[in-house]
Amino acid sequence: MHEYWQAIRTFSPSLRRFLLSSALVTTVAFGLSAVLQNLYLLRLGYDARFIGTVLGTGQLTWAMAALPAAMVSSRVGLRNGYMVGPGLFGLGLALLLSVEVLPPALWAAWLIGSQVIVMVGVAFMTVNIAPYLMTVTGEAERRHAFAVFQALIPTTAFLGSVIAGLLPGFFA
Repeated sequence: MHEYWQAIRTFSPSLRRFLLSSALVTTVAFGLSAVLQNLYLLRLGYDARFIGTVLGTGQLTWAMAALPAAMVSSRVGLRNGYMVGPGLFGLGLALLLSVEVLPPALWAAWLIGSQVIVMVGVAFMTVNIAPYLMTVTGEAERRHAFAVFQALIPTTAFLGSVIAGLLPGFFA
């Protein structure tokens, strides 16, 4: 374990910025928004079956969008490809939250379509992470960087989920 702490202290500034931004993104994408989206859909009156359909459609979209996202990113560059992800993710969430301005008959399709956009954004983020990590790490720090990154994902998702679970109490 001591070896890992020593290696972390020697991470390059680019790698540190990437890990910090990844921690923020996973806190929001896999923690906060995952919980709050479920609570929002429940508040709109949807049942577990519909929520499962929305989330399942999103997971399928993520899988189907991964290869096209990788192809686009190989043309525009890893960093630019990665940056498309948060933009689409944010657009999808904004569209999801705007559902209530529509007639209720359109809500289901709008929510599913919004989730598709969110998860295309997730695909752009996730397909670029490993190749980008390869470019910002030297061979000596690479295994440590990947290990730290893989530990960050569940840790920050957990943190985001806990925060999201507490937020409704602050606004009730």
